[in-house]
Amino acid sequence: LILRGKPSLLGRGDKVSEFIKRGENTGEVEITLCTGNPQRPLVIHRKIKQNNSSEWKLNGHTVDAKKVLEQISELNVQLDNLCQFLPQDRVVAFSQLKPTELLMETEKAIGDAHLRKMHQDLIDMRNDIKGLGTRVQEHRQQLERYQEQNRVLERDVERVNERNRLYALIEELEKKKPWLKFEIAKDEWENARVNAKRTKNQMKEKEKQLQIARKPLTDKMAQRNEADKARKAIKLEEAQLLDKRQAVDEDLLKMGNNIEAVQQEIQNLQNTARQREAKMAKARAEIADLEAQISALPEPEDSTEEADRLKVDLRRLNNELKELGYRKTDTQHAAALPQRQLGEISAKLRKQADVRNQRIRALANKDPQGRIIKACEWVEANRSRFVGEVYGPILAEVHVNSKQHATYLEQHCPGWLWEAFVTTNAQDQTLLLTELRQHGTTVINYSGDPSVEIPEPHELEGLKQYGIQGTLDMVVEAPMVVKRILNDHAATARTYIGTQETESRMEEVAEIRAISCVFTPVSQYTYTTSRYSNARTSRVVAVRPPKLFLSSVDQAQVDLLKQQQRDAQNAVHSAEQQLAKIEEETKATDAALRAAREETSALLQRKSDYNKQVSKLKQQVNQKQVSLKALEKTNAGNQEEKLRKRCATINEKRLDKLLELHSMTMRMGNLQLQSEPLVLKIAECEVQIEHLKQEVSGLEAEGGQLAVEHEQHERKKEERKQRALELKKEAERVANLAHSSSCGPDGNRTCTPATCATADLEAKFEQMPGTLEELQDEIKEKNQEAEALFIRDPDVLNQYQERKKKIEDLESKLAAETDLYENGQSKIDELKGRWLPELKEVVEQMGRTFSESFAAIGCVGELGLEEHENFESYEMRIRVKFRAEEALQTLSSHRQSGGERSVSTMLYLIALQEFTKCPFRVVDEINQGMDAVNERKIFTKMVEAACRPDTPQCFLLTPKLLPQLEYSPAVTILNIMNGPRIKKVSSTWDPSRSYKFYKPNPSHAAMAR
Repeated sequence: LILRGKPSLLGRGDKVSEFIKRGENTGEVEITLCTGNPQRPLVIHRKIKQNNSSEWKLNGHTVDAKKVLEQISELNVQLDNLCQFLPQDRVVAFSQLKPTELLMETEKAIGDAHLRKMHQDLIDMRNDIKGLGTRVQEHRQQLERYQEQNRVLERDVERVNERNRLYALIEELEKKKPWLKFEIAKDEWENARVNAKRTKNQMKEKEKQLQIARKPLTDKMAQRNEADKARKAIKLEEAQLLDKRQAVDEDLLKMGNNIEAVQQEIQNLQNTARQREAKMAKARAEIADLEAQISALPEPEDSTEEADRLKVDLRRLNNELKELGYRKTDTQHAAALPQRQLGEISAKLRKQADVRNQRIRALANKDPQGRIIKACEWVEANRSRFVGEVYGPILAEVHVNSKQHATYLEQHCPGWLWEAFVTTNAQDQTLLLTELRQHGTTVINYSGDPSVEIPEPHELEGLKQYGIQGTLDMVVEAPMVVKRILNDHAATARTYIGTQETESRMEEVAEIRAISCVFTPVSQYTYTTSRYSNARTSRVVAVRPPKLFLSSVDQAQVDLLKQQQRDAQNAVHSAEQQLAKIEEETKATDAALRAAREETSALLQRKSDYNKQVSKLKQQVNQKQVSLKALEKTNAGNQEEKLRKRCATINEKRLDKLLELHSMTMRMGNLQLQSEPLVLKIAECEVQIEHLKQEVSGLEAEGGQLAVEHEQHERKKEERKQRALELKKEAERVANLAHSSSCGPDGNRTCTPATCATADLEAKFEQMPGTLEELQDEIKEKNQEAEALFIRDPDVLNQYQERKKKIEDLESKLAAETDLYENGQSKIDELKGRWLPELKEVVEQMGRTFSESFAAIGCVGELGLEEHENFESYEMRIRVKFRAEEALQTLSSHRQSGGERSVSTMLYLIALQEFTKCPFRVVDEINQGMDAVNERKIFTKMVEAACRPDTPQCFLLTPKLLPQLEYSPAVTILNIMNGPRIKKVSSTWDPSRSYKFYKPNPSHAAMAR
């Protein structure tokens, strides 16, 4: 850890915080390393924290971990090299190294690891040129294949070339064809241009004739329009007179109707006067009759005493009814409190019952497919099919009052157990397994007696002095079957619950063999005992927050709520009984009150009926008197006089209208006489205009025909021009010429092959046929000659040319790759010439030392370097033989025992030691597993090897040593006295009786520390 090594190298933990002493927050370690300057050693200090972070210091100065790693690398410290740092738990890993890996590790440990670097360079260089050599061979074979394929195609290529020559000639003939077509199109365009010019001149002449013919038509149409205008003015005046006459006729009709209406009104006034006299006589008679009826009505009896009595009864009944209302309100108020409490208690109980659903949803959150929910739904829907009780999932059946205890229980039990269902009948288990197989549900059947209580650990009473309160089984509330399952699969009855006091006394608790698992507020301690060595190991895990027991049921609270619910229900029932009694009394009082009100109402009704009859008769008398007065005031004589004057006024107005009508009739006769000459003149003009229009239409038709003909000639001219231009462009494109803009249609000169073509093309055109038909016959003949040449593959020329280009490219690439491959191979040979001899020499020297060491202990061992074609396959073989009847066998974790592997590993490290340049070497408990004879021999060899000149410092860590071992004066022994029971032993231990020094070789002057 102090040398920036990974905790995993020790094989005992993954985090540096696991090496901090129990109960402490930090741990510190320091090492002093020798450097090139003896006066300035390198002091490295590391402070490890519980969050796995560290603080580093070099020679007292705070630095980062990267700086420490650079200093360690400069000293060639290789903690990941088993040949330099061999922890106890990785001795097996050393024997499991493959021969190729062993060679690599050995090379890294030798000197400055230059052999390892050269070996890796050889591997990389061989990998680089391996693909290059393959490509050179492939390219050489491909080149030969291309060359052979082109030789086969040469005769076909000759035929292709001949056909291409004919096609080239045909292409030149085709170049003249557009020019001949252009000449034909140009002549057609010239003819169309002449025709268009001729029709244009004819159109101008016809337009002049049309203008001469239109003048008399225009004059005659003006005369016609003037006469028509005068006739329209007369018609307009006639229409106005007709409208006025119609209006006068309507006024005369209205006046006649008004006179008749006035005469009718006069007649009506006379009839009304006679009727009014009759009505007045009838009204006087009716008034006298009504007054007689009022006098004849009998008056009601006096009921004052009866009315007073009824008032007293009504007041008394109203007071009683009001008092019952007050009592009902008080009773309702008294019942509202327990009703409200009942609702609150029910809500709390529902909340407690919803904990089961919350826990099922917590399980479903781990399963995106929702299988646990589907399983629960199936179980609830099919409970009628079960023979016995079915519980589950277990998480929903378990209740823990303390949140802290629930955290312990969730962390202790395996996750699959919470999703499991529990049956008490084997048939139910089979049914669940069959139906819920697709959901992957675990089903556990309990066949024992659930009524038997789980016994309390007998040692629990003695453990309470350490702060242990009980076991997990004691805090769990669940059906006994579920508690049995929890204990069978998670040993809840043997898992103890501790306190902070337990945490502070964990060193004492760890010595109690009866405890296999204990929880404290911050950690879970688990202890295991080896079945072979009876050694006891511990594992400490921090207590994690719960994920499933986020909500819990307090059973005591549930019981209290249920009792409060029953009390509230009783209070509500008592209040409802009181309200029913008050309701009956209220109904009786209300009935009596209604009877008294009805009697009072009948008394008042009799008096009210008498008053209404008198009032009604008096009202009728008043109405008759008012009508009589109105009839007496009416005066019909004045109205008749007014109507007669109105009739005379209307007759005077009728006379004025008749005179106006006569005047309008005379004017309409005069207008009729003025209109007749104008009509005759308009008819005469219409005949003359029609004749002139026919003449103009004939000229316009002839002009239109000329215009259509001219348009057709113009369109033909443009079409011929466009056709000629397109043929000109096509001829230019085919001949690949750049022509002047003055050539062709509308140009200043004629465009022909003789004027636009190059001298070479002009000469060729001169030798070709001069007409289009002859040229097409020539092209057809050449096509037949070309088609007569048989070619198996039309693409043979392209294949030949492409392959020829590939051959040239491949020859160039092959030459470059061959040079590169030969250069790479020469570099490999040169580097191998330096690496392999040196490696063989080292292996040979190591082999001699290794064999001598094995011979010294009465066994046989040898080292061998096996060469291969691939440098990554080079192997270092360790072959050993510990018994005479055996043959040499390769060291492995399968053939040799642990002690034999330790002996072989240690002797290999001793043989490697004189070639390493590291500052020190660490070997941890290498003697564990060896028999006493081999351990004594190996220890002697280690002492000898560690004391040789120019060897690195060597550390041997071991919990025990054999007695009477031989030590060298160059060996320093450090005894670690630690632990609560070591004080007495350390005070009586005498190192002088424990070590024996042998006389070392005079040449041995090194010191191992």
